[in-house]
Amino acid sequence: MAETDNPLKRLFSDFSTYFAIWLLGDQVSSVRPTNIALLPSEEEIRADEIFDVTLTDGRILNLHIDWKGIRSHRPMRWRVLDYISRIAETYHRDVFR
Repeated sequence: MAETDNPLKRLFSDFSTYFAIWLLGDQVSSVRPTNIALLPSEEEIRADEIFDVTLTDGRILNLHIDWKGIRSHRPMRWRVLDYISRIAETYHRDVFR
């Protein structure tokens, strides 16, 4: 998926506010990229895209977007579960679904 992975990441990064509004609705006030290594540091992983989204009511949440390549052997449901716990620990935010 290398030939499509980078263009998808670029597209989402360049138009992150529009994607956030599309996914979360009109309550999006601002979007800021925050791609950092996720805890715990001894097993560092990086998610494809993580954005801080500020809603119009002042709440801040993390918007996580990840793509699964054809060579990725770990099922997406297990990857996402791992990411959710690491994102919550890294950013010290509640997890909502």
